[in-house]
Formats: sequence, C-alpha cells, structure tokens
Amino acid sequence: MTTVCYKNGVMASDSGAYGGDILSGYVKKICKTTYKGEEAVAGFSGALWSRDQFLGADNPEIKSNESEGFIVCKSQPLIAHHFNEGGSIAIDFSHIGCYAIGGGQELAIGMMRAGMSATEAIRAVSEIHTHTKGPIQEERL
Repeated sequence: MTTVCYKNGVMASDSGAYGGDILSGYVKKICKTTYKGEEAVAGFSGALWSRDQFLGADNPEIKSNESEGFIVCKSQPLIAHHFNEGGSIAIDFSHIGCYAIGGGQELAIGMMRAGMSATEAIRAVSEIHTHTKGPIQEERL
C-alpha cells in the first residue's frame, strides 16, 4: 500500500505498484482534477483496479475495501474529502495542517508536523516503509 500526503497546497505520493510484496511497476497515484466544479488535487491508495474509478472521475468513488482516496479543493485547502468503500466524508485537518492516507500515513503525518513538506515526507517514508517506493510524484493546487 502506498502513501499519499498533503500539506500547504502540495500533494505528494510514491509511485510503486505491488502484486503482494513484489514491486511490479510504477503508476500515477495523484492528479489535478475538479471536484464539485472546483480546482482540486486527488490522491489514491490501494487496489489498482479501483484507481481509475477515483482519480480524475466526474463522480469519484471507491469500491474496494482495500482502497481509499482523498480530494482537496483550492477553495478549502484544509478540508480533505476522504473516500472509502462506505462513501465519503469531509475532514477538517486545520488543527494539524496536513493530511495523509495509506500504509505510511502515521509516519508521513509525524514528519510533516515536524516541519517537512509533503514531498520531503514521502521521500523520508519511502526509506522506511516497505510499500512506499518509486519515483516521487507531486501536484500543486
């Protein structure tokens, strides 16, 4: 499982795609998009077969219990619209100033709260977390 994080208008992720514990390639896990008519960035973590139903979709959804995603809109840069198999919920993360999902979520949040940018946190998590690997991807609001 990957790690995707967001801080100060920047979303970052690794790009490693796994079949079990085997790195099988690299894929895009974040993108610029629109959500409810607004400029936004979206990030996805989980089963690759459900990624295209979320990233860049007009009506994003998650249909796998092994997947999750989130969208941050330019007009609300401290609200994450978090999606999973059960639907979506808006999460206000203004009290910590950053947000993350995936296998390295806790590491990434700790690193960002300690002062790292989203991109620096993904780079650091990729040195520690088994399933956070590959070239770093970055999108800006």
